[in-house]
Amino acid sequence: MLCADHCANVAVDALTNNDFSDHFLKKYQKLWVKDFGRELSMGMKFRSFYKRLSDKQFNKYIGFFKKQKVIDIINNYGDIDYPSKILKPLIKKFPLILTSFKSKK
Repeated sequence: MLCADHCANVAVDALTNNDFSDHFLKKYQKLWVKDFGRELSMGMKFRSFYKRLSDKQFNKYIGFFKKQKVIDIINNYGDIDYPSKILKPLIKKFPLILTSFKSKK
């Protein structure tokens, strides 16, 4: 809904100012990137990481995420729009998880 609000506000501003130029409408992109750009970037990095996993490695991670303590953290801190919010609590509770995300060559 946040992006829809940004879109509506920029559209109203464009109508009010009778300015539909690329420069003016680019405000929308700046707003949504400010709100979600970091999340999208992190999501792409995570996707790149898990695409390199073997089936055995993938199953190991699935096992980790089935632990009740991990499920509790996800339930308490998880946010569909900001999935990275669970990273700090996960790292705080399971600091060794950081070694899992090192680049594998």
